Order: sequence, then structure tokens, then C-alpha cells
Amino acid sequence: MKQSWIDAWWLTKFEIKKIKFSLLLSVLVVVVYSFAYSTLFPNFKITDQMFSKVFFDLLFVAGVTTIPYLGRTKDYGLKRLYGDFWGTSYFNFLFQTPISKKALVKSRFLTYGLQSLVLNIILLVLFYILSQPFQESLTLGNFILFTIVWLTLGLQASAMLAASEVGSEMSMSKIIFYSILVYTIILGAAFWYYKATGLGIVEGTINLIVSYPVFTLVGSILLLIIGYFLWGRYSFKIITKNNYL
Repeated sequence: MKQSWIDAWWLTKFEIKKIKFSLLLSVLVVVVYSFAYSTLFPNFKITDQMFSKVFFDLLFVAGVTTIPYLGRTKDYGLKRLYGDFWGTSYFNFLFQTPISKKALVKSRFLTYGLQSLVLNIILLVLFYILSQPFQESLTLGNFILFTIVWLTLGLQASAMLAASEVGSEMSMSKIIFYSILVYTIILGAAFWYYKATGLGIVEGTINLIVSYPVFTLVGSILLLIIGYFLWGRYSFKIITKNNYL
């Protein structure tokens, strides 16, 4: 167990050195995105206009879950490798090496997790520094809690990306079906949330932190632990079934 973590950490450090220019590009993208978002945000303060809330929620969630990874090269992108098998070229290459399967999977979670943490800290701090509405809505202490909560969401997204690198065999019809199903569930849940609360997701997070700081912090950490456990278990299970060529 300990050796697999040592090997995973070594592989993570090796990869970070290898993709350092891509990471610098990701940092640049995050900085530009932060300035763009903060420039727009004062014109769309938290109001009764639902369009404004949904629009800026989408930008905020996209910033935390996808923007940190835009600088990664195509070798890390999910694509059809052969037949109905979808995965990444980089993971398939690593699978051919003597590195243990446990170390391979753990390295994916470490790499994506570190990238998510570092870039999202930069993103959220810049949001707070550059946006007057954020500063007016959150004290410094509450902003730290707000940051931790959204960092856990970013880590959930990183775990999903890490698990996807393991790859799986799936026909195009199944991909379309599951894509429609997932987006329908997400849109349905979002519609219910906005309808039931009348609040934006960012606005709702702020209200929870101000009203129930301990509950919100503990709940987000517990969900993160559960998410990592489930995605890790999925990855270790599926890697034994896949046929890597």
C-alpha cells in the first residue's frame, strides 16, 4: 500500500515536470478568466433576475470544474482509441510500463487533484480580490470557508476526470444515451433548485456558509471523501476488465 503511494507520487512529479508548459498555460487561462469574470460580475450583481443568476452560476461552475484543465495536451483527452474503447493515449502508454496498476490509478487522482487545488485557489482568490460584490457578500473568514467548499467541488470534478482516464469500452449509442441521461438529470436538478429556492448556486453557497458554516464545511468534506472513494473503487474495478492494446 505504502509503496504504491510512493510510486504514484514519483509518477505525479515526473508528469508535472513533463507538462510544466501546459500547466503554465493553464495558469494563464485561469488568470484571464478571473479578470473577465470579475469585469462582468459587477454588472450582474445578485438580483431577482434569474437569468443573471443562472448565467453567472454557469460561468462560476465552469471556472472551477473545467477551466483549470484547458491547457492539457491532446494526449490526456478522452477519445476513441480502437473499436469501442475510449480512453487516453497517456494512460494506455503508462499501462505498458512495469508500474503497478494501483500506483497508476493513484497517480491520476494525485495529478488531477493537485492541478485542481492549485489552479482553483488562484481562481477563487482572484475572484475575491477583483470582485467588489464578493467582498461585500463575504468576510475574509467566510471567504476561506467558501473557498474550501468550492475546492471540494473542483476536486470532485478532478476525481471524475482521473477515473475517466482509465478508459472503458462503450458503443456510441450508449455514450449518447448516458450523455442525454446525465444532462437531463443535471438540468432537472438545477431547474428544481432554482424554482424551489429562487437563489443562484453561488448565492446559495454564500447563504449556507453565513448561516451554517460548520455544517456546510463538514458536509462538503464528507461528500468529497465519498466521491473519491466511489471513483477510486470504480477505477480499480474497471482497470482489471479493460483490454489495453
